[in-house]
Amino acid sequence: MSDQKTDSKTEQTLLKVAGYEGAGKKQFSGRICILFCFAIAAFGIYSLLVFLGLAFQKGYSGLASFSMGFVFAALLVGALYTSSYMAKVRAAKRRLFCKLKRLNREKSAPHKEN
Repeated sequence: MSDQKTDSKTEQTLLKVAGYEGAGKKQFSGRICILFCFAIAAFGIYSLLVFLGLAFQKGYSGLASFSMGFVFAALLVGALYTSSYMAKVRAAKRRLFCKLKRLNREKSAPHKEN
């Protein structure tokens, strides 16, 4: 009887973990979808500016450059997340932050004079 109780608790725990993981993936997918929708809108703005011949005029060139830069950044983020490189980027970011944190602690620690 005890074994069945343990199995059902383990099963419930696994179901909860799977539910949390599924919710996280759904939230992440929603954010990526929003990012791509904004990228499509930015590309539309850029296309409109090029079509109207305004993309290289003084007042509109900044908007055109920003639009294309946003589209490029969104495509880059999408490519990183769909490849195996994002895990490597996250690991490198963690290492960098740990090093910076350690350097800040060493810097702010009082120096002992001999």
